[in-house]
Amino acid sequence: GKERAMLYVRENGIPNDFLLAIGHFEERKNYSRLIDAIGLLNDRGFSIPLVIAGNDSGQYKELQHKVDKLGLQSQIKLLQNLNDNEIGLLYKACRLFIFPSSYEGFGIPLIEAMAAKKAFLSSNISVFRELSENEGYYFPFDDIEAMAEGIEMLSGSDDEQQRLISYGQRRVPDFSFEILSKELISLYRDKIYEK
Repeated sequence: GKERAMLYVRENGIPNDFLLAIGHFEERKNYSRLIDAIGLLNDRGFSIPLVIAGNDSGQYKELQHKVDKLGLQSQIKLLQNLNDNEIGLLYKACRLFIFPSSYEGFGIPLIEAMAAKKAFLSSNISVFRELSENEGYYFPFDDIEAMAEGIEMLSGSDDEQQRLISYGQRRVPDFSFEILSKELISLYRDKIYEK
């Protein structure tokens, strides 16, 4: 469990106590603003490492360039093409989970973070509010300042982290395979009919 996760993190040069985001490198995931929020926190003397793991959907190079330009290579890791096992180890090892998207059809990583017993914060889009029944920690997706504040506040509050972890444990069973499969079927239908 935890030991294997910490070993994986060490072997891959990932700093401890990191903030984790999972999802494709694409515009709607809002990673550019997230990187800016980490930079903003650094300017205020609050440093938290960030790991973003996903496959490239066209934005990876641009984001890596931004990380380099801001001089945050040692603090922000962009990881591509990980398998499910590696993703699982990242969930286990992270300090907090963040989901900053400007749009999502559903949001399985949020449920995965709850299942991994992690505190989470997200943009205040309706699908995230629905998934976390307004019990989460939210920020407007286009407000870098609010995102930075949310990260700092949640990082500094053990009580709030514990509340979110406990909530997540109660919420996860609502997403049985049956419920998730229905969600996925409707998502696929939407995609087919959008064309």
